Amino acid sequence: MNESDRGWFRQRAVIALAGPRAVRLLSRSKGPRYRTTIHEAAHVAIARALGVHVAEVSVIPQYAGGKRVTEGHTLLAEHSAETPRPSRIPPPDSRLVRLALVCCAPPGADWRSYLRLWREIQAETDRLVADNWPAIQAVAHRLLWDGRIGPGEVEAVMTQAHQN
Repeated sequence: MNESDRGWFRQRAVIALAGPRAVRLLSRSKGPRYRTTIHEAAHVAIARALGVHVAEVSVIPQYAGGKRVTEGHTLLAEHSAETPRPSRIPPPDSRLVRLALVCCAPPGADWRSYLRLWREIQAETDRLVADNWPAIQAVAHRLLWDGRIGPGEVEAVMTQAHQN
C-alpha cells in the first residue's frame, strides 16, 4: 500500500468520525432530530473541507416500532474514470473505519503506533470540526428545513457559509 492509499483511508476515517465528534459539542438539551442533523452536516462540511464531493445528504424522520426516529444518510461522490458513484459513509465503529486505521499505519506498526495514530486522527477531526463549525451549522439549518440536499445545493450552502 502506498502513501496515496494511506491518505485516502485516513481521509475517510476523519470524515466518518466528524459526525459523532460534532455531536459531542452540543448540549444534552438538543433533541434527537437536531443531533442527527448536526451529525450528518459534519460529515458534509468535513468532506468538502478535505476536497471530497458530496452526492447527497438527508435527514428523514421515520417511525420504527411505534416510535419516531430520525435517520440520516450522507453519500460521497466517489469519482472514477467511468462515472461518479455514491458511497455511503460508514459508522465510526464499523469494521471499515477500523480497517482504515490499520491501512493508515506504517508497515510493522505496534499497538502503540495504532493508538497514537487513532489519537492523531481524532485530534485532526476535532480541529476540522471546530474550524468548520459555521459551515456545519449552515448545512444543518438547511437540512432541518429541506430534509435532503443534493450536490449543487451542498456547494451553495458551503460557499455561503464561508463567505459569512
